[in-house]
Amino acid sequence: MASIIRVDNLQDSGGNSILSSNGSGTFTNNLGVANTPAFSARSSSDQTGINSNAVTKINFGTEDVDTDNSFASSRFTVASGKAGKYFLTSSLTVQTSTGVTNLRLLSLQFYKNGGQYDSTQFQNDYRNNYIYVGTVSASLTLDLAVSDYIEIYVRVLDEGDANNSIAIGKQCVFAGYKLIG
Repeated sequence: MASIIRVDNLQDSGGNSILSSNGSGTFTNNLGVANTPAFSARSSSDQTGINSNAVTKINFGTEDVDTDNSFASSRFTVASGKAGKYFLTSSLTVQTSTGVTNLRLLSLQFYKNGGQYDSTQFQNDYRNNYIYVGTVSASLTLDLAVSDYIEIYVRVLDEGDANNSIAIGKQCVFAGYKLIG
């Protein structure tokens, strides 16, 4: 036999509302926990001029979510009082501008405070089967302090060092949020 407890307001011993409901299934969480700050950004247009074997910062010109105004100039910066563990993810799609199948390596790199994070890079190696368009995705969890900032970089190798790769606009994304706990 199931039991049902019906309340519209759950309070702590001091009379402070912890959870409340409007009676229609919508409730308000007053526990003070949330996965924020949270952000999601994408490239607003194709990014050209990505030179072979060079590390290039990816421009994310469109913010779809930015709960705490912590994302600007293609970087996420931890605001005052928001230090903690963060889940971060990015996906990049790159193609050769010539339409020739000569893409041989694609590497996504998380940069923390201006330098490559712990030599971490996520890459797809196509040297045994060159391609025209490639995608690389990665996620990680980082412990970040106030004022730490994260940026996304790409390294591409074109056959013959053609210096002609393009990061494809809306297919390049960068997102993250603070973990609860």
